[in-house]
Amino acid sequence: MTTVNLNTIQSLLMPWGIDNAYIDRAKSLAKHLGWYPSDIVANKKKDCIATGHLFVEHGLNNPAVISFIDNRKINEFEEIKHIKAILGTSYNNLIDYHIIINSNVIGTYHNRISFDKNIIYSQRLDNYEEALSSDYFCSRIEKQIIRANIPSLDDQLIDTISRWKRILYSELNGKITNDEISNFFNSIIFTRAYEDSLFKEKSERILLKSLNSDKNKFSDILLLSLEKLKIEQFPEQVINKDLFTHIDKLDKLILNNIFKDFYSSRNIPYEYDFSIISKYALSRIYERYVSVLNVNETIQLNLFGASQNPTEEVNKSSGSYYTPQFIARFFSRYIEKSKPNLFQGDFKILEPAVGSGIFLRTILEELTNTELERAFLNITGIDINKTATDASKLSLTLLYLVAIGKLPDNKLNIITENSIDYFTENKNLTFDVVISNPPFISYSSMSNEDRNKVKSFLSEHSFNKYDLYLTFIKIAIECLNEDGFGLFVLPNTFLVTDSAKLIRKYLLKECNILCLVDLSSVKYEIFETAGIYPVLLIFQKRQKKEKKDVHTTIATINDYVGRALTDILEEKNANHASYNIFTVSQEFFHKEKWRLLTPSESNLEIKLSKLKKLNDYFDVRTGFASGAVDVFIVSKNNIPKKETEIYIPYLSDREMDKYSVTDDSQDYFFYPFRKDGSKLDETTLKQNFPITYKRLYQSYTSLSKRNEVIKGQMEWWMPNRPRKPNFMLAPKIITPHLVFTPKFSLDIDGKYAISRAPFLVLKDDPALELFVKNDLMFFTLGMLNSPVCTWYLLNHASRYQKGFVMIEPNSLKEIPIVDPLLLSKTTFLKFVTLVKGRFLCNENNISFNKIIEMEKEIDRISLGFYGLNEYEKNIILGNYGDYD
Repeated sequence: MTTVNLNTIQSLLMPWGIDNAYIDRAKSLAKHLGWYPSDIVANKKKDCIATGHLFVEHGLNNPAVISFIDNRKINEFEEIKHIKAILGTSYNNLIDYHIIINSNVIGTYHNRISFDKNIIYSQRLDNYEEALSSDYFCSRIEKQIIRANIPSLDDQLIDTISRWKRILYSELNGKITNDEISNFFNSIIFTRAYEDSLFKEKSERILLKSLNSDKNKFSDILLLSLEKLKIEQFPEQVINKDLFTHIDKLDKLILNNIFKDFYSSRNIPYEYDFSIISKYALSRIYERYVSVLNVNETIQLNLFGASQNPTEEVNKSSGSYYTPQFIARFFSRYIEKSKPNLFQGDFKILEPAVGSGIFLRTILEELTNTELERAFLNITGIDINKTATDASKLSLTLLYLVAIGKLPDNKLNIITENSIDYFTENKNLTFDVVISNPPFISYSSMSNEDRNKVKSFLSEHSFNKYDLYLTFIKIAIECLNEDGFGLFVLPNTFLVTDSAKLIRKYLLKECNILCLVDLSSVKYEIFETAGIYPVLLIFQKRQKKEKKDVHTTIATINDYVGRALTDILEEKNANHASYNIFTVSQEFFHKEKWRLLTPSESNLEIKLSKLKKLNDYFDVRTGFASGAVDVFIVSKNNIPKKETEIYIPYLSDREMDKYSVTDDSQDYFFYPFRKDGSKLDETTLKQNFPITYKRLYQSYTSLSKRNEVIKGQMEWWMPNRPRKPNFMLAPKIITPHLVFTPKFSLDIDGKYAISRAPFLVLKDDPALELFVKNDLMFFTLGMLNSPVCTWYLLNHASRYQKGFVMIEPNSLKEIPIVDPLLLSKTTFLKFVTLVKGRFLCNENNISFNKIIEMEKEIDRISLGFYGLNEYEKNIILGNYGDYD
C-alpha cells in the first residue's frame, strides 16, 4: 500500500499515466482519510482540466467525488466552463458533493446550488489531513442547511420523460400503449449511452444530426443513428422495432425537441453524460421510471373540446417501490465480504422481483471485466411488469457496454412472468444468491384469485391473512444451494405478525439468520412512500450436516444509517442513541415473535415478564370503525339542534394527550343508538331525525358500495362498527392508535367515542381490596405513562418510521404492571394522589413547569415500584452502558 503524504496528492495533480499506478495512490489516499473508494476514473474529456476523479463514500450513503486539477492547467481553473465540466461528473452520477483539489486549495462544492454560491468550504492544500477527511466532511455538511436550486439528475430526467409521455399521448390522440412509450424512451437512452461511451471526449449529438437526413420516420432515424455508432441492426434485447408503428407518425420537429432534452436541459447547467449515468446512476433513475410509467387514460374537456389526456399515478397497489441505492450497495458488499471468491466461479444470482434490476446491477458493478462477462451468463431476473423487465434489460446491457465496450453476446435471462407461476413450473432451479425487495401487497389488497394462488404456493406455511411477500421468502429458501445467501428488504411486521410465523419457522429450520437490520425507526423515510417500514434480512442456507453455532448480527437504527451499515460490514458492535449493533445466537429466533432487543434488554424483559399483566385488571377493547369518516363525523356546529341525541363527542388521535382529555370536543360521531341504548332503524331515523337522514342520503352511492352493505351484513346508513353504548361509553383509559411516545388519558365519565384505537375498561375483580378498586384506574393511568411501560410499548408494539409505533390490543394486554396489592396502602394512595393532581391540571390551570415537575415525580415513584437496579433503570431511561 502506498505511503500517503502531501507528495501523494501532488502526484495525482500530474497527468495520470497508462501504468495505472495512480489507482493505487488514489485508493490509498481515500482509505487514509476514512473514505471508501468506490471508483477511480482517469479523465479523458478534452473539455475537462482534471487529471482524474476519485469516487468515494462515507457510510454507504454520503458519497462525494474528489477531482484533481492538472497542474499544467491551473490558470484555467477559475473559468466557469471548466468548473461546469468538473462538477458535471458528480452531477451525472447523482452525487451532490464534489471536492476539487488544485496545487493550492481544497474546495468543496455542492453541484445543485448556483455557481455564485456553490462553494461549501475551502482550505489550504497543506491542511489536507483535516480538509479531506471523511469525518470532517460529514461534520461540515451535517451542520449546514443546503437549499439546492438546481434539480437533481433523476428528478430532471424523470420530469422530462413524464412531460414528453403526456405530450406523446395527446399528440397521437391516445393511440399509443405504455409498452410503446417505454420502448421509445428505452431506445433513446440506449443510443445516448452508446454514443457517450463511444465518443468519450465530446458528444457528437448523433440523434440530432440524423434528423438532417432524408429519413422521416423515427425508426429509420434511429437505425441511421445506430449505424453511425457501428450497430448495423436494432439490438433486439433492448429495442423492439415492432413497437414503433405509432411513434413513426411523429414529425421531425417534435423528435428534434425530444432529442434535445436528452442532451441537455434549460433547468440545469450541465450536459448529460450517459456513459456516467449508465455506469453509476441509471438503476436509481430506472427504479423511479418504472414506478411512474403507469398511464391512466381519461377523457377530459379542454379548450379544443373533448380529448384524451394522460394523468400519472404511482401504482401503489402493485406493492413495488424503488430501492435506495445504499441498501443495494450494502447487500452487494455483504456478499463480497462473506464470500470473496464467489464471483470467480459460475455462481448464479436470482432477483425474483427484479424491477429495474438495481440489485443485480449493483452486484455486477463490483466485478472485474472478466468476472462480469461470466456473471452475465448466470443471472436471472423475473418480474410480472414488462416495463420493469425492459428497464432491467436496458440497465444491465448498458452496464456491460460501458464496462466491456461492446453489447453482450448472449441474451439476458430477464423474464416477464409471475414468480409464483415460474417457480411452480421450474422447481429444480438452484441459485447461490437470491436477492429481493419483493412487492409488499397485503392480504386485503389481493384479489381472491391471487389469494388462492399465494395460499397454494405457501402450502403448509400459509397462516391467517398471509401477504404476497412471504412467497418470495419461500422461493429463496427452496431454491438456494447449500451455503447460498438470501438478502431481502421486508416490512418490519415480518418479525412479529402471526401471518408470517410459519414462514419464520420454516426459514429457521432450513437457514441460519446472518444479519437482521431494523430500519423502521429511522427518522427519515427510507422509501419515498409513507407506510413502508423496512427491515433488512440476510440468511444462509444451512448445510445438511452443519452443527456449528452461527451468530447473528442485529442492528436497530434510528439515525446515521450509512455509518451503521458500514459498522456492520466491519463487524463492529455499537451501543448509542443513533444505533445499536450486537450479536446473538440462533437461539434468539426460537421465540414465536422476533423482538430485536439487546442481550441486556432481553434480560430486563424476562424480569418484567414475571409481573402481573395489564390484561389481569382491564378488558382491552377497540373503538368504532365508521367506514366513511367524512360522512359519519361532523363538526359540532353542523349538528341539527333537535337531533343532538344521536351524536356523541368524538376524540381523534390528535386531540389525545397525557392524563386528561379535552372538555370541548369540536367533532361529533353519528351514533345510531337512543339514550336508552336501543339501536335505531331506518324508519325511526328518517321520521325523528330527518335532517341527519337527508345528509346521510346525499352519500348513499358511496355508502352503499361498502363490502358489508353489499353482502347484506349492514344497512347502508350505518357506520361499519359503531360499538354499543355499554361497550364504548364507559369510564376508560384511552390512547392514540399511532404514537411517538405513549400518551394515556382518562375519560372518567365515559362520554367520548374513539375510532379504531384501543381503550381499557376496568374488570370487575372481587379479589381487589376496596381502596385499590376505587382508584385502580388512576393508579394504572400513572403506570402506563411511566418510563417502564413506555419502554415496553416502544419495544413490543409494531414499529413505524420516524420513531412512531402502532398501539394494538395485544401489545397493551402484555404490559407488565406492578401488583398494587404488593404496595402499602400509604404508598398506593400517595401515588394515586399525585396522578389525580396531574389529571386535574387542565381544570385547575396549573403552569407548564409545575406539570413537568409532577410528571417527573410520578415517573420517579413508578420506576421504584419495579425493583430495578441502576443498570436496568439506565436501560429504561435510554442511558445505555456498554454491553455485558
